[in-house]
Order: sequence, then structure tokens, then C-alpha cells
Amino acid sequence: MDDKQELIKKEGSTVTALPLSKRTPPPDYRACQSETMQSTEPIAGSSPPEVMIIRHPQDPPKDYLIWAVLATIFCCPVCGIVAIVKNSEAKTMYAIGNYSGAEMAAQNAKKWSKWSLIAGLIILALVIIFYTVFLTVIVPSM
Repeated sequence: MDDKQELIKKEGSTVTALPLSKRTPPPDYRACQSETMQSTEPIAGSSPPEVMIIRHPQDPPKDYLIWAVLATIFCCPVCGIVAIVKNSEAKTMYAIGNYSGAEMAAQNAKKWSKWSLIAGLIILALVIIFYTVFLTVIVPSM
């Protein structure tokens, strides 16, 4: 048997495979990567990868994710979660090319982050008022 051929045994029968020199290389999966990750060196035995580059004509909308996460943790979790979802929608809409929708979703994320901050401050003020009244009026009378 030739060393350039491979024998495969399958349930009692012997099948001769193609010679190793005639096999085609696996597909080049790097062709789906972005421009910054593109390799300039072709894989041995294959042609250079073809890369589809998607260029966006507009800048992405401002990212409010950090504000949304901080608002969720420290202020009002309900409004903060809505802000995180809106920020995610903005990124998705920008990626698919809906630039006006992405800008609107980013503005909604900003709005919900602000409402979360306002709700958190109102709750904090109410808690301070409650404890002040509790400690000055109710506790001394006991």
C-alpha cells in the first residue's frame, strides 16, 4: 500500500480514500472576520481569503451602557434595566443599518437612565425624611 493513501475500515469492509495529495483543504473560516482581524498570510495550499467589509456611513450613537448599569445598581433597578435594554437595541439597530432608530434608542436609554437617577434620589430623600422623623419624633417619645 502507498503511504500517500489512507485506508478506512468500516464495519468489515475496506474503503480506499482519496490520496492525501488530492484532498482539498478545509474552507477558510477567517473570511468572515472583520477588517481588523484579517490575516494577510494565506493558508498553505489555498487562495487568500476574501473578506466582506461593512462600512457604516455614520458614527455610532453615544453609548449609555455605563450610565444604565450604574443607575440599575445604585438607583432604580426597574428603570435601569429598561435603559440597558434600550442601549442594546441601539447597538443592534446600528449594526443592521437603521441609524435613525439607533439614535432614537440611544436617546431612550439616556432618558431611562435619567429617570432611574431621579427615582433613586427621590427614594433616598424619602428614606432620609422617614428616618429623621422616626429618630426625632417617635424614638424620644418612647
